[in-house]
Amino acid sequence: MSVDAMLEPLGNVAYVHDGTTEGRLSAIFQAYVLHEQPEDFSSEAGLQPRLGQSVRYIETNAALASRVKAGIVRKAGRDAWDAVLHASLSDDPSAGVAVYRFVRHVMARPPAANAGLIRNMAHPVAGPVARLDRSVMNERHLMMQFLRFEHFENGIWFAKCNPKANVVPLLMGWFAGRFNAERFVIYDEVHQVAGIYDGANWYIAQTDEVHLPQRSDEEAAMQAV
Repeated sequence: MSVDAMLEPLGNVAYVHDGTTEGRLSAIFQAYVLHEQPEDFSSEAGLQPRLGQSVRYIETNAALASRVKAGIVRKAGRDAWDAVLHASLSDDPSAGVAVYRFVRHVMARPPAANAGLIRNMAHPVAGPVARLDRSVMNERHLMMQFLRFEHFENGIWFAKCNPKANVVPLLMGWFAGRFNAERFVIYDEVHQVAGIYDGANWYIAQTDEVHLPQRSDEEAAMQAV
């Protein structure tokens, strides 16, 4: 028996994770292992414990997160997983519980019963996730339209943004397809996330500062206009 399985189940408990999608899915997995029904899922920065509430800190485990993802796809389809992923990137404080309740709901039912569920905006469990999904994707679309890149001396294109959701991971593939072999960085000042494209592949880094070289001559000339 694992150490986690031997822990005493808690009532009135909040789960705290690192704020990433993998962290949230790891917390959902642990809720099953510990036979608990957390009332809140939150990053440590966003934690606001209720009166008398216990707090359980959950370590991120990519393997466990992958198992939760596979379960969602198996039980409810790829569309449901995409909605869960997008909802998990929302800044809405209700997002963690909404995703958790949706996962519990679909995992308790046969796949046939979950067909098309995520598109039912009126459903009490699926509706909140669907609305969060729509809100995050609207924010992504806004960033795609209005993000402005500057050119720097080392050939890097750089853009900073202040989105209302953690959408940089959802932007990188789209911009990589348009920049081709040009290197670029998108920095989200709110969530302190940098999306980095090296001309072939992109990845995400968590950082609270970005050091930039001088702007290129043509960029400096444009800024001076």
